[in-house]
Amino acid sequence: MFKLIFPLVPYVDEGFLGFVARSAEENFRPTPWAVLTYVAPRLMAARAFMLSDTDMEPLRHLLSMTPDELERMSYRAADTRHVRLLGHTLPKELVSLIWRKCCPLCLAEAPYHRAVWDFVFMVACPHHNVMLVDRCAECRGPLNWLTSKLTHCVHCGADYRVIDPEPAPDDIEGLKAVVSLLEGKPPPEGLAGMDVGCLLKTIYMLGQCVHDTLLNVAAVKIGRHHPERVLAYLNIGWQACADWPHSFYRHIDWLRQGAADRQDQHERMYRDIGVTAKWILKQDKDPAFRPITGTFSQYVAGDVTLVTKARAVVRARRANPSRSFFLPQEAIRLLGTSMPRLMRLAEERDMFLVKGTGKGFGSRLDPQKVLDIQAEVERYIDGKAARAMLGVNDRTLGQMEDAGLLTVASEPIATTFFKHPLLRAEVQDLLDAVNRLELTELPLPLGKDMITTANLIRRMPMSYDDRNAATVYRAVVEGTLLPAGRLAGSRGFTNLVFTIDAVKKLAVKLRQDVLAVSDIAAKLNVQTKSVRLWVQNDILKSRDKVGRVTRRAKVLNKDFRDFSGRYMLARDVAAQRGLDVKSVNSTLLYSGARPISGPSVDGGEMYLYERSDIDRIIG
Repeated sequence: MFKLIFPLVPYVDEGFLGFVARSAEENFRPTPWAVLTYVAPRLMAARAFMLSDTDMEPLRHLLSMTPDELERMSYRAADTRHVRLLGHTLPKELVSLIWRKCCPLCLAEAPYHRAVWDFVFMVACPHHNVMLVDRCAECRGPLNWLTSKLTHCVHCGADYRVIDPEPAPDDIEGLKAVVSLLEGKPPPEGLAGMDVGCLLKTIYMLGQCVHDTLLNVAAVKIGRHHPERVLAYLNIGWQACADWPHSFYRHIDWLRQGAADRQDQHERMYRDIGVTAKWILKQDKDPAFRPITGTFSQYVAGDVTLVTKARAVVRARRANPSRSFFLPQEAIRLLGTSMPRLMRLAEERDMFLVKGTGKGFGSRLDPQKVLDIQAEVERYIDGKAARAMLGVNDRTLGQMEDAGLLTVASEPIATTFFKHPLLRAEVQDLLDAVNRLELTELPLPLGKDMITTANLIRRMPMSYDDRNAATVYRAVVEGTLLPAGRLAGSRGFTNLVFTIDAVKKLAVKLRQDVLAVSDIAAKLNVQTKSVRLWVQNDILKSRDKVGRVTRRAKVLNKDFRDFSGRYMLARDVAAQRGLDVKSVNSTLLYSGARPISGPSVDGGEMYLYERSDIDRIIG
């Protein structure tokens, strides 16, 4: 394979195309392209050379380079969106071979092209504090790669080394920091895991965004026509990154001081911070910028006054366990309510940290008060969800409420969030009462000695009451009716299976525990219509009432005992004390006792009084 007759050894910081040009001069070739044509005849442009996928192995042999030297100096990266410079992978817009520039003082010290000069923001020499030159001082012709003599002008032959360069501004600390990063100095501790190329771009953009405009101009054009701007941008950007994240927070605070000049922005965060926020949040999808977007999102998420719906900020706010506020949208999702309902509740409970205008989307809510409401709301469950948990229909759920198995909540917080609020603990207790039985699933068809919940409710073998479903479920919860299993695929109280023997035992027990209206009338020696009247008026408690007639109402023995211990008929008082019934009524009424039932109260057969009034007046 062909090799150059006089090979050279590259300098450590030498640019690849500059090394090719220097090799061409040493071997009497007019341009670097005259050397490259040996391996790539059609490669005649600097940008094409930088992004070329040409096999570099023949070029390495041609220039007598070692593999390590080629790896260090090659521009080729893993994809065409990036290039390599000084061992770092940079976005391709940050490196330019088209725009050739140099430091005359550096060339005078050693006549070779420094790789760092290919960096588009390298507009000054940090070693000599002078501006780089990109044109000949004699003919004003631009520097290019159409010559192998890197120290002389291709147009007029003038020597670049004798040019008196323009002094650089006094403050080029940003440029010096960027060059040190390219030369291998580690980045700031808080950004240690960030790619150098992304860090360099961040430093520049943090400076450029200070002017509240995202310049849609190629970086090479800005550097060529406005080098002083580039230096200013790098200074500002490096000050924001030097002591990460504290310096970055100071930078954002400084930007917020100019919020009065940005009133044309629609969203409050952009009015307060400017286009810096837009550029940072735009990088959210790129994992390489995660240290930048993450730090910024945490800053915004922790500030009550910054309003934004940006996804990165929302994620940071949700991930923060010690958050300082809730957005209305977050509180709506957390509490499962609507914006109007939440705003009314916030007014009632003084939840606003910052009260927004209009519908309230710009508001900030006190996090502790939101979490307190969440804890209150979690005590309740809507009837629809309760039906799904228990596996019952709406009618059966109502029967459970009438039977006292479930309580309808009346607290304001419950009625605000639910149409049919129930106590969650009671619903869970009912469900646990069935689940802890560890029932086996039984396939269809069932044996003749088995009956399902639905059939049992329709054909109960006892005349206990007309609310058979509540009776069955209460017996299951109390343990007086144990299921033998459940139908396969069912859950909750749906399709429990009982043995006929267990149902018969329950029927016997229920008959022993209850009294019919006629039984109570016989015990008290009154007409049955009087007992029905007491039941209808809730003077005598019944397990169930059917309409207004209460003909088939059943009363528990304990409820009858409570009734007998609390109330007494005037007739029985007269009989016990040997008095006339009329005189007993006159004495009680004259002394201020009020009858609970009677002819003048509810049309009852005889007067009924509380025993406490009788003992106080008659003794």
